[in-house]
This record gives sequence, structure tokens and C-alpha cells, in this order.
Amino acid sequence: MSLTAALALSGCQMPLLNGGEATLQASPDFATESHHGSFSICSSGTYGIRLSDHDGVILGPHFALKVECLASMEEFDTSFRMDELLGLNEKLLQPATGYEYTLVQFAPHHTLQPSHPDESAFELSATLTIGEQVWEFEDGVPADGSSYLASAKPNAPVILEVTDSGRTQSIDLRSNNMEDAVDAYYQNWGWEGQTDWLEATAAAQASNGATIDNWNWKTRLEFSRGVYGEGRGWLVDDNDRQLLTIEFEWPRENQGAVWNLDPADAVSLGSNRIVDSGIVGNRDSGNWSYRTYFVTFDVAASERTFQYRFEPKGPITWAAEGVTLTVTENRHYSGGMVFQ
Repeated sequence: MSLTAALALSGCQMPLLNGGEATLQASPDFATESHHGSFSICSSGTYGIRLSDHDGVILGPHFALKVECLASMEEFDTSFRMDELLGLNEKLLQPATGYEYTLVQFAPHHTLQPSHPDESAFELSATLTIGEQVWEFEDGVPADGSSYLASAKPNAPVILEVTDSGRTQSIDLRSNNMEDAVDAYYQNWGWEGQTDWLEATAAAQASNGATIDNWNWKTRLEFSRGVYGEGRGWLVDDNDRQLLTIEFEWPRENQGAVWNLDPADAVSLGSNRIVDSGIVGNRDSGNWSYRTYFVTFDVAASERTFQYRFEPKGPITWAAEGVTLTVTENRHYSGGMVFQ
């Protein structure tokens, strides 16, 4: 609702008065907004209504919102930059009897980022409710720095609801309680990590006496977690789950000898369930041919530390010699991976 529309709605009870003292009460349905703002209009003084870094946050694949402040009072003092919202020389009337003004501003500057900002095809909508006033955003979310002011009864609900690609999250800005939160987005650690280098010299032997004495391998496990995939949509049905994928490169073939791993057999992650595995890449270097394998696990969204085991098993096939060799000497690794 624009400022002009708000003036019209108020009828003979003008919600704003240019100059002089306010002598009339504002209409109970008064509301106005500003779609831009390069700085905070909120008081940082006595009222202490600027939200902490972790409050008023709602995130998704294609949006990242941070509420700068929420303030409810009958009169805003000069520590609020209300001219940014109302315009120069404009003053608010006293609210209607039994009402107060509630102000919401979205942070003009923050470092939060959506997980998939570059995806081109998706559906995104939002609703902001202050008491009886409702703002609908049919093709997006409130802009950073935007402000919304409404006349509302004391302690009226202030709710922000966002639907991204068919999944809805909402936050009660008075209590900071969320409903249907996608938990993985609110963990204070990164989305990727990796182990140190893992390496060994393996040996293998066939029943006819053929041997391989020095299959040297070196790899590292690369971890990534997620709940949404570009072009695939939501990857998990439950908001308290996420998928964790481990990728690693393996020296699969050398001069006709092939050590073809089953990644689901080579990698385990405690008792977590494997949902997918396979090959995602290959490359050649000299006599060696490499494959990049992946294993995907279903894990709790709140899980940060993972205990892995990497044990590459045989056999090795050597078609030119017509033999299959059993791996007799090798090394396995067990360790912990912590997302930072």
C-alpha cells in the first residue's frame, strides 16, 4: 500500500499532518510503506529494538531476509529516522484509541545469501502481516531496506511468511519462533569441507601367482551438504533432514589393470543411510585413468560432525592376463569430518 493510498483510506481522519501539532487520531486501518532504504531508520538507543544478528532471519534457495528492527509504540522519538519512511516534514498523528504503531524494517545491509541465487526458473512469494494489515508479495520477497508501518492493537501478531519453490516457512517476529523452518539453512557452519589427503600402496595377487605390488593411490574425501538442487528442487521431504554427499577421485585403471570401486562399499558414514552413489567424472593422466565417485547419505540437518570410514576393496581385474587379483595389502582410513 502506498502512502497516497493510506491517506485515501483514512478518510476524514488524516493519518499524517503537514506541520503543526497532531490534533486528530489516525485511522485504525492506517498503513504505509517504503520499498527502499540505504540505512537503518530504527533507534539504537533506549528502546533497543534492533534485532540481534541471529534473530529475524529467514532463508531459502532463492532468498535471504534479515529483519533490522521491530518497534511498537504510540509515538516515535527523533532517534527514529521516520522521514525516510514518511517523507520530509511529515508527522504521524496519535494512533486511534486502543491502537499503537508497529514498524518493521528489513536490514539494508547484511551478509546472508540464498543457496541458489543464480537459478532462473523458480516460484517465490511472501506475506507480511502486522495485526490486520497484510502485504502480499506475489513474485518475490520484501526488498532489503524496505519499511512497513501499520496501526495495530498492542501485541498484535507480526508474521513474515515466505514460500520458495512450493515450501513455506514463517517467522513470528515478536517471538522469533519459526514454523516449518528448513533446519539446514539455520546451522551456523559451511556447506562444504574436505579431509586431509589419504594415501597407500596396495598389493594384489591372483590364484595363478600373478601379482601387482605397487598400486599407489592418493585421494581426499570432499563433503558437501544440501537440501535443494538446481533443476531438481527440494531434495528431502522432511525439514529436519539434509543430504550429505562425499566425492573422491580414484586411480581406476593402469595399463589394462582395472580397480573398479563400488563407492557405496568403499565409504561409510556411521549408521547414516545411503540414498545414492555412482560416478560423476573421469580424467586420464599418462598411463592412469581416474574416476570421480560419489556417495550420498540422508543425515540430520543439525548434524555437524561425521565419522567416516574409507576402505577401498578389490578385486582388480587384468583382462590381458585373464586374471582377477585379490587385494592383499592396503590401508583403510577412519576419521572425523567437522563442518566449519
